[in-house]
Amino acid sequence: MSPKDDYCYRILKTYSLLVDYDGKCNRVNVPSPKSGETFKAWKIRVLGLETYNVTIFTPAAPAPQTKISTLQNDASGEHFERMFNARQREMSARITVAVGDAVVLAEQKFSRIPKDTLRDIVQEKEYGLEPSVKQFFDKFDKEVGEDIDIERLLRKLIHNYNNSVRFAKNKQLHA
Repeated sequence: MSPKDDYCYRILKTYSLLVDYDGKCNRVNVPSPKSGETFKAWKIRVLGLETYNVTIFTPAAPAPQTKISTLQNDASGEHFERMFNARQREMSARITVAVGDAVVLAEQKFSRIPKDTLRDIVQEKEYGLEPSVKQFFDKFDKEVGEDIDIERLLRKLIHNYNNSVRFAKNKQLHA
């Protein structure tokens, strides 16, 4: 959103006024409302001396015979269309970034576990584990850093399980 559009949006939020102007407004923050202030004083205080063609858009009840084209020309809403389109693009961009950040955070959170978690699980089952299974987890524990990549662990487990089944099957065939 351009600085002008952003400032006009801030005026709308502060004063409930739709405003357009030409020239340069050097303000960033919109001053608070003052009681009893005239439009001329407000214009200087809020928009500064380098703005001109200041227009305030107010609701109007047109006469029934007024042509729509006349209303469209009087309304001159291009500035507001730009302002609201820019605000929509800004919000869409923020949402896209937020969703992307959430996905990355979820992937990080659920793709790894602390090494202590695996150690605790192995320790709970230690007396029921076969020695080769205990050796597998001890070796794996030494190979990894602080966190365990779940996918890597699953790949190793499936590989070892498959080899064990193949070995047991071959042993049965040759017995």
